[in-house]
Amino acid sequence: MPVVAKALLLASCADSFRTHFTAIKKATEAVAAADASLIEEQEKEVPFSISAKPLQLSSPLVDFKFMTDDLRYQARKPTVWGWVKRTMLGGRRQFTSLKDELATGHVCNKVGERDQTYYASSLCYWIPEIKEKPRDHVQGAQGPGLKWILKEPGQQLCKPFTGSGQCVKCAVCHNNGRSKDGSVTATAFQENEVMALPVGCMKELDIETTAIQNFDNNHTTLVTEKTECEEKEAAFVKATSELEENENLIKRLTRRIDSIPAEMGAVRNSIDNLNRRVGSDNQAISNAMRSSQSACQPFRDEYWYPELNGGWQNGERALNAWPTFVCQRPRRPWCNEFEDPYCSTRIRDYEDQNRDYEECARCKEAKTQLSSAIQQKRSTQGQIQAQESRLRQLQQEQQTAERDREEARRQNPALIAEKDRATQVWKLDKIQNVTTGDDLSTERWCQNKYAEYDHRLRAWMVVDVPRFWDKSCEKACVTSSLADAGCGVMEGVMPGDIYANGKGDNRLNPGLRTVCSPPFTSFVRTPVKYGANATSETEICNEIFSNDGQRPRRANTVMLNATLMKRERLFWRWRPRWFILEGGDQVRSAQMRYWDKHPENAEAIESGAKAIVLWDARSVESVQGTRMRWKDGSQCLRLKHFYRDYRLCVPGSVPNAGLVRDEWVRAIRAAIKFPAAYR
Repeated sequence: MPVVAKALLLASCADSFRTHFTAIKKATEAVAAADASLIEEQEKEVPFSISAKPLQLSSPLVDFKFMTDDLRYQARKPTVWGWVKRTMLGGRRQFTSLKDELATGHVCNKVGERDQTYYASSLCYWIPEIKEKPRDHVQGAQGPGLKWILKEPGQQLCKPFTGSGQCVKCAVCHNNGRSKDGSVTATAFQENEVMALPVGCMKELDIETTAIQNFDNNHTTLVTEKTECEEKEAAFVKATSELEENENLIKRLTRRIDSIPAEMGAVRNSIDNLNRRVGSDNQAISNAMRSSQSACQPFRDEYWYPELNGGWQNGERALNAWPTFVCQRPRRPWCNEFEDPYCSTRIRDYEDQNRDYEECARCKEAKTQLSSAIQQKRSTQGQIQAQESRLRQLQQEQQTAERDREEARRQNPALIAEKDRATQVWKLDKIQNVTTGDDLSTERWCQNKYAEYDHRLRAWMVVDVPRFWDKSCEKACVTSSLADAGCGVMEGVMPGDIYANGKGDNRLNPGLRTVCSPPFTSFVRTPVKYGANATSETEICNEIFSNDGQRPRRANTVMLNATLMKRERLFWRWRPRWFILEGGDQVRSAQMRYWDKHPENAEAIESGAKAIVLWDARSVESVQGTRMRWKDGSQCLRLKHFYRDYRLCVPGSVPNAGLVRDEWVRAIRAAIKFPAAYR
């Protein structure tokens, strides 16, 4: 890579990372001289400056063994539509279920939408079981610190951390802002246990328990006095609550016993009313039986008709014997007696059939009335049974309540005596204060003892808990080499990678940024719960950045950018397009992205779906511009892919156009990994 390109790349990286630590000092100073106001604005975001080793820009930038060892190419399956698109449209078909610009083991193959192929992660943090916020909790309160900067202060891509007792990081699969307005879409997920914790390491709750046991073992007299106080207080609280519960129970039972007779009276009245209704129901059945005899007179010779002669007692039997009637109204004939000699006969037949229908309908309606009367009686009898059951329940409840009240009254004197005894011990008995010589009630003396225990325990814990640091799981997380844990890894562009025009809010292209954003302070180092001063964000981040594995790390970079002439496939017209060569890494392909105009222009449109995936291209070669009919000194290249050939040219107006073209050819050729992967 030429010296100028290296300098530009170094400056771009420094601009992206200077809010995190003061690495690459010369590069940051150079950018600061060009845009001091921007540096000042971004440095306000993270109020600390960490001295660190220079960011390594050599390839590979990130070792993706933390993610996978499976670096195989994902070959697409031949399809009819894929053939049509290649042959007729000269395009690369995208599959919703295949992200073939990624290696097989890339985590984003199984996470996020089709366009979310870029992986990014926050720094790694320990989530303690006992949580306290650090001092100056600014960044940590906003989220895990993985941001997309469209406009300051940026969009947090991760949700707050969950869980406890784990070494974690937040990760996302995102679309790298490949949208019309540069906004990002991302699917976030929390990666727990980013490293294997050593067997037997201690987490916060175990450390707290052990430290308290150590205190108790070293203050046996104080612990004994405190325990005796707790027993006396517990006896007083128990006696008081049991007597109060007993007296409340007696009151509740008395109120209930007094209310039951009125409820029983209401139930008996309801039963009497229902019994009177049964007489009315019987009369309704008798009336329906007599009405049925008249309505069904034409059927008096049927076997079931005699059942209708009985009174209401015979209603159920008559209804069961009565067959189902299906009455069908006849259709009146349409004919003219003066023209049809048979019309009169058909009309007489119709009238006979209609009389039969009306007799059937009257008898059927009579059966319906009898059925309704019998059903009403059944309903009344069911209500009587329900009320009688309710009456028995009330009687049983009354007996049980009276028995329980008697038992509660029997227990009351003993509970009063126990309450008086516990009150005497806790409230009235005196204990001499050895220090002052004053006689204090047991309650007051014990409250002083509790305060003494708490005060001495808190002082002990502030000193003793940090002694467990070397045994803690937290130390294993934050001080181990996290080089293989994938902390702060970012695939995608960063602010300033594509353009930095120094104009207004859009001075830098949108991009990723990872800031130190500790969610919690260390309980083991500073047990705030017991009065220790919380560690500040600056102090925590100083420690984080002292770990070589805890650095925001670029997985890929923008290697080249320029305006190139691109020949259309159909009409062979040449169009200027702004291209960038976005480098790949171990698990993803390099890609050529292009816009219709320079992307710093707000109206620029990226041909996102047409980005050229390079690792499965066939080949690339330099071509003299004159062979493509350029006469102005333009120099060209031909990129052969499995679905089409791209013809791109460096305009002749660019100084040293041939050298620039050769630089593109070398970079593209180096990005082709699987030239024979798809045929």
